[in-house]
Amino acid sequence: MKKVERKMVERNARLNTENALIVFCKNPIIGRAKTRIAKDAGELEAHKIYKQLLSICRSNLSPLSIPIYVFYDLYIHGMDEWKTANYIKRIQSGGDLGTRMKNAFQSVLANHKNVVIIGTDCPDLDSRLIEQAFTSLEKHDLVVGPSLDGGYYLLGMSRLHSSLFEGVAWSTDTVLTKTKALAQDLGLSIDHLKPLNDIDHLADWEVYQRR
Repeated sequence: MKKVERKMVERNARLNTENALIVFCKNPIIGRAKTRIAKDAGELEAHKIYKQLLSICRSNLSPLSIPIYVFYDLYIHGMDEWKTANYIKRIQSGGDLGTRMKNAFQSVLANHKNVVIIGTDCPDLDSRLIEQAFTSLEKHDLVVGPSLDGGYYLLGMSRLHSSLFEGVAWSTDTVLTKTKALAQDLGLSIDHLKPLNDIDHLADWEVYQRR
């Protein structure tokens, strides 16, 4: 079998699975990621921290044997540490974060039954929690991983519920409360994972480093 044909067969096999994971990340460009950390530590240090978070995320995901879709915010990077052989690469589309997440869910749910989305800011999010999220979707409409800042570090669903991404003030401490209220209006059942802390500020990273 030719090399190109073999890659196509492998890719198709990865698509034909019930569960899939979406990872939202920013292209690691100095000055774009971890802007709140940059206010205290400078852009270069914030950039270094973000690259470490990306590395931790990849390590945490390595035990998973499901398709992992990496959605970049600007462009698809073909030669970075997210190796093409291991990840399916896409680009985020839409205006605000909610629209971009909704579009990503819509795209991936076309090929998979259960889909979970995460970011790269939560170094304590490991493969066992992600597997727990997929197990939760066997009995619940939604699963959320609450973050200590009032948002969520994980969201999973088996059907696209577009209204969950509308009217939410993203990057505020009301994200989780608003999302749960929207889900309640739709009559959806929700399961919760354990709360974890996102790395948004320099102090968050320093606490994580000391552990």
